[in-house]
Amino acid sequence: MANNFRTQIKNKSKNKVSISLFGDFDGASAYELADVVKEKIEKTKHIDIHTDGLKNIYHFGLNVFIAHFKKLRHPSINIEFKGKYKENFTN
Repeated sequence: MANNFRTQIKNKSKNKVSISLFGDFDGASAYELADVVKEKIEKTKHIDIHTDGLKNIYHFGLNVFIAHFKKLRHPSINIEFKGKYKENFTN
């Protein structure tokens, strides 16, 4: 478990939320991020997830998150990954 993983959430407006990721991204981090996204999807129309604060990204964590992320996707919600690791989360 990545003890140094954390998220920073900013409500930019009623319809836009920004989530910044920091630390190492592993399986536990994937569940934590999936829970945050699930909570925010119910309250907004646009979510930006910023990846620049990540240090290490573990394949297992990505696989866990992507599996959950596919279930969370909704056509009326725009979720955009940003930063130097965005490709890791969108492949």
